[in-house]
Amino acid sequence: MPATLADRLGQRLRISPNTLLIVTAAAIGLGAALANYAFYWLIHGAHRLFFHVIAADVLGAVTPQGKHFHLSEGRAWLIALLPVFGVMLLHMLARIFPGEVYGYGMPRFLERVNLKDAKLPARNIIIKMLSAAITVGSGGSVGKEGPVVQIGGTVGSVASGLLGMSTERTRLLVASGAAAAIAAAFDAPIAGVLFAIEIILIGAFELQVFTMLIVAAATSVAFTRGLLNVPSVFGQVPPLDFPAGWPLVMFLGLGVLLGLAAWLYNTLFHRMGGLWKALPLNQHVKPFLGALLVGLLGVFVFGVFGDGAEWIARLFAAGPGDLPAILNDMWAPGDMGGHFLIMGLALVALALFKMLATATTLGSGGAGGVFGPALFIGAALGTAFGLAMMSLFPQTVSDFRPFTLVGMCAFLSASTHAPLTSIFLMFEVTNRADSVLPVLAASVLGTALSHKLNRESIDTLELAERRVDLHLGKEERILVITPVAEVMRVRVERVNIREPLRQLVARVLESRHTHFPVVDDEGYLRGIVGLSDIRSVLAQPEALDFLIALDVAVTDVVFVRTDDNLRTAMSKLNFRGFSEIPVVDADGKLAGMLAQNDVINAYNKKVLQAKL
Repeated sequence: MPATLADRLGQRLRISPNTLLIVTAAAIGLGAALANYAFYWLIHGAHRLFFHVIAADVLGAVTPQGKHFHLSEGRAWLIALLPVFGVMLLHMLARIFPGEVYGYGMPRFLERVNLKDAKLPARNIIIKMLSAAITVGSGGSVGKEGPVVQIGGTVGSVASGLLGMSTERTRLLVASGAAAAIAAAFDAPIAGVLFAIEIILIGAFELQVFTMLIVAAATSVAFTRGLLNVPSVFGQVPPLDFPAGWPLVMFLGLGVLLGLAAWLYNTLFHRMGGLWKALPLNQHVKPFLGALLVGLLGVFVFGVFGDGAEWIARLFAAGPGDLPAILNDMWAPGDMGGHFLIMGLALVALALFKMLATATTLGSGGAGGVFGPALFIGAALGTAFGLAMMSLFPQTVSDFRPFTLVGMCAFLSASTHAPLTSIFLMFEVTNRADSVLPVLAASVLGTALSHKLNRESIDTLELAERRVDLHLGKEERILVITPVAEVMRVRVERVNIREPLRQLVARVLESRHTHFPVVDDEGYLRGIVGLSDIRSVLAQPEALDFLIALDVAVTDVVFVRTDDNLRTAMSKLNFRGFSEIPVVDADGKLAGMLAQNDVINAYNKKVLQAKL
């Protein structure tokens, strides 16, 4: 086996393989920070193109007021065209990269990382940057954090490929890139590390993995803070006073509300995706229809456009007196007044419309993630709950913003089933120890309730429908990612269905094999003959001259296909205690034989390769 670049570097630098992994993780952190920087400015440029130039200057649908926009009277309906213009650009990109642009890519990313070879093509960086920037910039209701994760993961995969790393180490470097990307986006290194552990690696934890993730995330954040000066997703969060003592019980109530809302969000997202897939339209037409529907919704509910980060930042910077103006900007009808009940109901309705807009954008083929919309929905529901508490307990609760922040993080936890990520994100965003208990209470309860209603998160629902289980141990994962075609024996002693039995017996006695597949003239599998079948006929020697192979073959054959994995093959081998079974191709023709020893040897080889 030729030496890889990793081997040569280790020898030249005189460092161990583990040390080289950590150095590589630091380099990946640097690369992820640069990618996040480029992605940030791409989104910023796309937003200026679509909202400042097209919507404001050309269409006159919006009027800029400082950093924000207001719908223009008389021409507001033209804003519905903005997401459609974005899909036009997306369509051109999809023509260049067919099958790699449309839709929510996180489930496929997780499947590739956990159940396949974790190798991601370098073009993913460009595709995800451009497609997500176009969708977010043109008003599509998607988040940029999902693409950021895939971009960072691709940086890790490309680095692993250059160094010639094994599949298992590639997987760890992909997770390192994802951790670095999230850490840079939120200015939260610990949250980035925990995100990689909880969501990318599905809870797998080893000390070496933890070290690599920390190095990558810390390098990314240090570089972002020191040189790139990219602002956090939330902007500057002001100092907040979190309740202590008995008022913490309120956050348990918030957790219940958010757990139910997360279940609704996940279910709606999944069902809408299924409806869009079943719609009998061309795959290039669906994104246009979805964009138009989101655009029409945005005419009435302006707050559904984009990932919602701007609105979250405005909520954090607002006081109770500023909230009516913010809601007036989110809703086209405007004039919410200052009544807590009206504002609370408007925020709940806004959260529901945001769920619908996100499911429509991504279900129809828009590109992006669900992380950003989840944060916005949680912030809206948390603010509504905070207003209710201010109304019911005016002497105890004087500010809705702690509930906004807790709601944002806890809803993210409940929808992604990643409570540790959300808890530490809260701590790193606020730098306040007293924020931990409220978000801990709401996140754990909300996540438990959401998991009770559906054990799958928003990222794994699609995979579960396809019966793809990411929650596998390392050993079982090896069996799942290895196809039968890679292990089967191609050179097989075939028996024709019309072969005379005496001739077959002679062949069996000279062969070292114990099972012989029986095929017809076209090569289709018709049965199998084993030593026990031959032995039963030898008691009647006179039958050898009258019978043919098909007469003694077992026609109810247990077989596997070339595209089955080794876990499926082992379950069939063990079902009746077979030592080997036939393998057929997609047409049903015999492709080879698979022995139990072949599976065991292949498994041992894969385990050894994973450790190298």
